[in-house]
Amino acid sequence: MGTGPSGQVDVRIQGGSATGTGMLAGAPVKITVIGSDVYINTGQAGLKAVGAPPSVQRYDAGRWLKVPVSDLTGFTLADLASQLTAYRTPLAPKVRQATLNSRKVVVVSWQDGGKLYVANTGPAYPLRAELKKGSNAGVLNFTEYGTPLHITAPSNALDLANAG
Repeated sequence: MGTGPSGQVDVRIQGGSATGTGMLAGAPVKITVIGSDVYINTGQAGLKAVGAPPSVQRYDAGRWLKVPVSDLTGFTLADLASQLTAYRTPLAPKVRQATLNSRKVVVVSWQDGGKLYVANTGPAYPLRAELKKGSNAGVLNFTEYGTPLHITAPSNALDLANAG
């Protein structure tokens, strides 16, 4: 879960699948990713932001649509890992230890003030990212590791690749 310049995001990720809600061009959006299949449900503004043709924006807003995976990024485990490990600014010279929500953590800091909190006991999972600059500025909290999750494709989705 997180907050940023464009609003809130709540995403669950398991293997090559993800599902969640967020904001896209100021519009609420629901997204489900299963392998290379991406399903999106949003209004006209969200459809315009992903480059949907005007007819799709007009007639299919609010419906589940299957879109090419290249139309949307940031919702897979690989996308998330890439965003967290990208060096936006140089790292601070020292890593420090701290406590976050009663858990021991290692804090990796960037020189712009951003921080990544990683569990210091048990698996070294990221627990929080505080990003200070750029389009991804905001706070992300990583929770519910290991929680059972079953992500399925929305029924009755319109496949835009096969639509006339």
